[in-house]
Amino acid sequence: DHEDMLCSVLLLDEQGEHLLVSAAPSLPAFFNAALHGMAVAAGHGACAEAVRTASRVIVEDLRADSALAARARLGACWAEPVFGAGGEVLGAFAVFHREARAPSLANLALIEQAARLAGIAIEQAQAAEAVRAGEARFRSLYDHAPVALWEQDWSGVRAALAELAQSGVDDLARYLDANPSQVRRLASLVRILDVNAAALAQIGAAPGRKDLSAIGLAQNFDAGAMAMASFARALVALARGELFFSCEGGFERLDGVT
Repeated sequence: DHEDMLCSVLLLDEQGEHLLVSAAPSLPAFFNAALHGMAVAAGHGACAEAVRTASRVIVEDLRADSALAARARLGACWAEPVFGAGGEVLGAFAVFHREARAPSLANLALIEQAARLAGIAIEQAQAAEAVRAGEARFRSLYDHAPVALWEQDWSGVRAALAELAQSGVDDLARYLDANPSQVRRLASLVRILDVNAAALAQIGAAPGRKDLSAIGLAQNFDAGAMAMASFARALVALARGELFFSCEGGFERLDGVT
């Protein structure tokens, strides 16, 4: 029965100098506020010591040494350091009890397991936050880049090229030159996923309005013979597995001007 266990998770700040209360729903707000921001080097609590020494700290009776604990009606604290996958200390997992008591072997196994799970969860959360921050930085760079940027999905084109190869087309450039309708069909398979502000300005979109349903490959290659020839060369480069392709061509603005 673990109903009398009051648990908390404290994390080191970015500088590794202070403990921040990450989760402690069962503990009084004033108690959490007092722990939040505690200096690890100078902290006298079980959590600070567990982080400082990277080892388990058992305080069987808090009441004699801590007026704050007495006010919060806490009698014991068992603190286990939380480690990351690389062995570094991330924080502490602490179990408080209302009464003074020592942990059993089963209790120790439980808090060790809980600390290990907390370490996994913390690192996953930190990794997710790093990804979100990176995506936000990329989004800002993408949106405000001074050149037109496009995100396109050519997976349908790639599948169609694979079908042509399986049907016996071994010279794609010659096939596309002889079948211009196939070039236009393949062009229709390109999906526009996103554009930045510079691209919207280039194609004459209304300021601040991004209507992807109105934007197609015509805004990269117009329907003219020269532009479709450039698109056909891009298809050949894709089929060959080339990583870069460049060409000159015309395009249509949303107002119909080429």
